[in-house]
Amino acid sequence: MPVELKHWLERSINFGKYRSVSIRPEASTRLFWRLQSNDHSVIAMFSPPDTERNQSFVNLSRLFIRHDVPVPKILNLDSNRGFLLVEDLGDRELHETYGTPDEEKTILAALNVLLKLQRIPKHPFVDKYTTGRLNDELGIFNEYIGERVLASKPPDIDGLAQFLIKDIDSHPKVTLHRDYHSRNLLLDRQCELGVVDFQDALFGSCAYDLSSFLYDCYYEFRQEDIDKHALHFYRMVSDGEIPTFGTENELLRALKICAVQRHLKAAGIFCRLFFLQNKSTHLPYVAPLLVRTRRLCRSIRETHALGTWLQREAIPQLSEKLVALPSK
Repeated sequence: MPVELKHWLERSINFGKYRSVSIRPEASTRLFWRLQSNDHSVIAMFSPPDTERNQSFVNLSRLFIRHDVPVPKILNLDSNRGFLLVEDLGDRELHETYGTPDEEKTILAALNVLLKLQRIPKHPFVDKYTTGRLNDELGIFNEYIGERVLASKPPDIDGLAQFLIKDIDSHPKVTLHRDYHSRNLLLDRQCELGVVDFQDALFGSCAYDLSSFLYDCYYEFRQEDIDKHALHFYRMVSDGEIPTFGTENELLRALKICAVQRHLKAAGIFCRLFFLQNKSTHLPYVAPLLVRTRRLCRSIRETHALGTWLQREAIPQLSEKLVALPSK
């Protein structure tokens, strides 16, 4: 923990009575510590103001709390230095319940929270998910996997990007968390759900967060379970209160299209972490993520060429080339 952060914490709380435990790094420049005493726990964050959207985190925390979305309350803040002290919502990630008797209950809890998010009307704190932003995200894949790792790009990458962007932009729009997956959904000792890492929330496709949750970058559900949970959520929103698709099949197709875009973006970000921050923590997820992308591409006519490229070129070369990346 940085010395300056320690000194700031000593002025914020009775720091001496807490034990400090580093929390696993995420796919950003932020660092976290859980501060534990016998009867209390809080989270200290170092969120570099040059790279992270700290004011957005503050604004969205207040907005989401007003709408009963269980995000951490901010207990203290030094925005100039990127120091935050926030409520601890739990030390268990949601995926730890997958494959256990609690799985159905916790998935339903996550869908209920997603419902609360989608009910939030368009707000000035929440920017639109523009086509330019979608295109930039696909550019991360092109640069950090296509160019830097593989020295190869999918055929007609511009046409593929145009299809994904146009389709996602045509979806009904709601408020998005934008990274709604099992590592950002935490459980406390009472199995109550909390939501973190929401500072990049946007207003965009109503399928996006549901796709992020069901086509998780870190966990693979069976397709029949994905469809089951997706259709359950569709019935939850089909009363007309929240924008959604006209049919169940339209939603299922939209989820896959969003998943292809998200998987490409995430794979690129995981490699970018290595090239820009020398973080290799997320490299093991890249190849499995692209294997799953290849499977998704089989069920979407417009992405068949991407699936073929992944199968014949990218995936066979990827593991070897990732291992060969120079250490810094």
